[in-house]
Amino acid sequence: MENKNFENKNISIYIHIPFCERKCFYCDFLSFSLENIDDVKISEMKEYEDTVERYFQSLFCEIEKMSKYAAKYTIKSIFIGGGTPTSVSARYITSIINIIKENYDVDKNCEITIEANPNSLTEEKAKAYISIGINRISIGAQSFVNAELVSLGRLHKKNHIENAFSISRKAGFDNISLDLMFDIPHQTDESLKYSISKALWLKPEHISIYSLEIEEGTKFYDDYKNGKIDISDNFILRKKYDTIQHILNSNGYEQYEVSNFSKKGYKCYHNDNYWKYGEYIGLGLGASSYFKGYRFQAPNDFREYELYAKKSFDEIKKSVGVLSKEEEMSIFTFTSLRKSEGVDLSKFKEVFNCDFKEVYKDEIRVIEKEFPGATEFDLSKNSYFIRKEYMVNSSSIMCYFMNLEEDL
Repeated sequence: MENKNFENKNISIYIHIPFCERKCFYCDFLSFSLENIDDVKISEMKEYEDTVERYFQSLFCEIEKMSKYAAKYTIKSIFIGGGTPTSVSARYITSIINIIKENYDVDKNCEITIEANPNSLTEEKAKAYISIGINRISIGAQSFVNAELVSLGRLHKKNHIENAFSISRKAGFDNISLDLMFDIPHQTDESLKYSISKALWLKPEHISIYSLEIEEGTKFYDDYKNGKIDISDNFILRKKYDTIQHILNSNGYEQYEVSNFSKKGYKCYHNDNYWKYGEYIGLGLGASSYFKGYRFQAPNDFREYELYAKKSFDEIKKSVGVLSKEEEMSIFTFTSLRKSEGVDLSKFKEVFNCDFKEVYKDEIRVIEKEFPGATEFDLSKNSYFIRKEYMVNSSSIMCYFMNLEEDL
């Protein structure tokens, strides 16, 4: 969809670090395990150090290259994810932040997040992150039950989570998020409550809790196909989700998105920008961007990425084109419905110059029939949202609004 107003705006930057110590059994993210570098299909690259060094040199090149196209933008958030950013030397992370600060207009209150695995976060790394301005850390706890961590293919134990949290606090992080999972194989109601209680005991500012998804290409997918693990039906998922919402809400964590809860003032700005149809530049292997009306993704292949990192934005634009108005409306609605506040109907009309209720009248009618009471129009806020008790069904509801001709 053509849009001429992509100037003088705020924007977010995502940095992808594709390396990790070991691929978890449920993970379908673009990441390469350091445990067995031979499994990383990067032609003729036998040394891990060379692989990492070459990757970061390409990444640095891409960061600098894109800066001239973002000269009129202010960077409001930076998110370093993966993979496992804490699996690589802190000097690479330091260089990333320094290059961004040297080449972009970074807001003085910019939210800068790094993802961390409990077993690879050290005091030295945490101090290095703080020293370069990283002010938010997201620790991938997943569970506080050791048997569940083993079943997920995680390398850390419960005590590693507590240690990583302590390291982060002592280093100076006053904005810490913990990631948890539910519907883990063999997880009981009691063990789920235990993990939540242990997370609350640590007093993080933010908690993300995700339902396990069985994704093709993972060990869990093979186990599911072979009948080794099962997935919960909707009734059980709803019960677990209700438990999560009740415990976190009653302990002062406000739910602002399907999987995210925070103390007042600690929403993740970066992710919220995605859900609010904000612009973002994705840098690194396989990273996606929405920039100046264009949606594009870096290659997943390492050698292809080395070439791509040197391409100008003008070259990239020629190869991707622009999505239709209908496709963009679908994305706007789909991402907005992830938020507790839902679709901002005034913003929808402002962006697309049409009425949400009229555009999606048929879809709304079907949803009301299939999921009675699940969605609601709030006239006072001029919004359309999924009620919190139905958010566990959000994917089934949101899919009615998807109208994409191809995967993004």
